[in-house]
Amino acid sequence: MLALAGLVYCKTASVDEKQPGKIADIFCEGSQAIRVHYKKDTGDIVQKGPVSLPSGVSCSDAEGFDEKRMLQLAEEGHWVQFYSAGGKLGEGEYKAGKREGMWTFYSQEGQMIREVMYQNGLQNGQDTLYFPGTKDWRARGQNSNGKKTGTWEERLAADSDCISTGRYVEDDKQGQWTECMKSQDGDIYKGFEGEYRKGLKDGPAAFYHPNGEPMAKGDYRADLACLQNPPDGDKTKCEKRIGTWKIYHENGKLFTEGSYNPATGKRNGTWTEYYETGDKMAMGPRNHTRQGMWTFWDKSGNIVFQFRFEGNDFSPKYAVLYENGRKSAEGPLSMGLVKYDQKEDRIHTSAIFKNGPWKLYGPGGQVVGEGNFVQNKKHGTWREMENGRMQTVEYQLGMKR
Repeated sequence: MLALAGLVYCKTASVDEKQPGKIADIFCEGSQAIRVHYKKDTGDIVQKGPVSLPSGVSCSDAEGFDEKRMLQLAEEGHWVQFYSAGGKLGEGEYKAGKREGMWTFYSQEGQMIREVMYQNGLQNGQDTLYFPGTKDWRARGQNSNGKKTGTWEERLAADSDCISTGRYVEDDKQGQWTECMKSQDGDIYKGFEGEYRKGLKDGPAAFYHPNGEPMAKGDYRADLACLQNPPDGDKTKCEKRIGTWKIYHENGKLFTEGSYNPATGKRNGTWTEYYETGDKMAMGPRNHTRQGMWTFWDKSGNIVFQFRFEGNDFSPKYAVLYENGRKSAEGPLSMGLVKYDQKEDRIHTSAIFKNGPWKLYGPGGQVVGEGNFVQNKKHGTWREMENGRMQTVEYQLGMKR
């Protein structure tokens, strides 16, 4: 029977071997009990370290515990955690089952990426994140009971002079912040200055282009009630723009201006848009998207067209066309695209398909033609001016009959 008992407690694996199907095991290294945690399906080691044993229990006794009882033993001393694919994830000290002192974390490539202080199992004190493989800090500040607190600094590159800075209160940004951003070309620049309240933008705010020119200015309101159930789980959707906002071209000149509904945070009322030259380009109503009749001008101040939009910024439903500043035609559209071309600094239109009853106008503003278009072609009975008189003309998809 003694021999049989000895076989039961005999270890068939070492502390560093995989053990598929297990969650935890204990091994003796001298008189110290080392508990190893495994990923059950693969047997990969997740973490390992010493545990404290109850009075009167030896390490060899603990080797014979079932997994549930093994997991009840408190961690004590230096522990190491591992990535599932191998390699050290983090390491530090436990005291009576709780993390204590400085813990260090690593990338999957084995490079140190973070040092964070623990007290009584929670992150308390200095917290520093590093660019992998260096001692150059990426973010640094303090934690209190597991949450960011006080002034923090963050940067996007070790050699960048642009530093994001501001305060945290219980993990939420609070008060004045300056934030850096990275352009598509990789340039790091000051992209934002403004106020936060409970992690949401609240109050005056300014965004900047990579060249330092203003990109947008206006006010935010933090909708704190929205935080209870943010749309799509995205807290930033609880930041609402309010009042008048101005948005700028990269050259610093005004691009568009208008107001935001404080209840919804969406654009409303009359908005005005400008070319890079500063000349007025378009004006019309918005209910977030373009809604209603918009007027468009060339850079000389002449009206070039009017379009009625119904909830889409680029695809109008009705058109009033102009030639040399005078109205030349109007009617409904089946499709069309109206878009500002930033590179050419002009309004670009394409695929404007007339569809339905249209009117054509002469130089004096008189009607010189009216009838139906079908997919941009005259169709059916038209009344057209010929030799000073209105005549009836029949069309078959653009061809006179």
